[in-house]
Amino acid sequence: MTSSMKTALRIISLAVFLGWVIVWVLFPTKTYKQARTPALNSKLNSTYFGKQGTNLLLFTFPIILIAVLGCVYLHVQNQAKNMNSKRVVTSNRLAFWRRPVLVMAPLGIVTAVELAFAAMFVVLLIWSLSNYLYVSFGLLRMHKAGEKVWQAKFRSVSLRLGVCWKHMLGISLLSCDSRFFNIASCMLG
Repeated sequence: MTSSMKTALRIISLAVFLGWVIVWVLFPTKTYKQARTPALNSKLNSTYFGKQGTNLLLFTFPIILIAVLGCVYLHVQNQAKNMNSKRVVTSNRLAFWRRPVLVMAPLGIVTAVELAFAAMFVVLLIWSLSNYLYVSFGLLRMHKAGEKVWQAKFRSVSLRLGVCWKHMLGISLLSCDSRFFNIASCMLG
């Protein structure tokens, strides 16, 4: 009973997390802005949250759901340990992800999972910024008479850097509390 429940919670959490990552990846594309945004805004229109209700739901609800599922998972795991006081040693295929890879004074002990997430985050930042710049340079407009092209590009780059800042804020919500990574690594194996 508890083993199947733990497996179901892992699969649901993984599916929600992958869906959340896909939303982050698709968010800066033209397809998302032209096709998905109007449909989502019409279905998720809220009087209380206004225009930001859709973004609030898409970017925060999955993480809150994962946290709740993680709490349920830890509760089920705790009950299973209380019922079975004998520990059965099994080989775990994913144990190498939890081993220390890097030990440094300011960072502490860094596991392979944390390094993989950091690398994926850097790739996401680079991809998002390059996609935003590609789209904005294609739609470059001069706002003032006599404005030079480099000035318009500089303004566009500064705006897009500010837009990419939301990625930094999103990851800071996850990394400010290391319990998220503990729950994630516990659910991985």
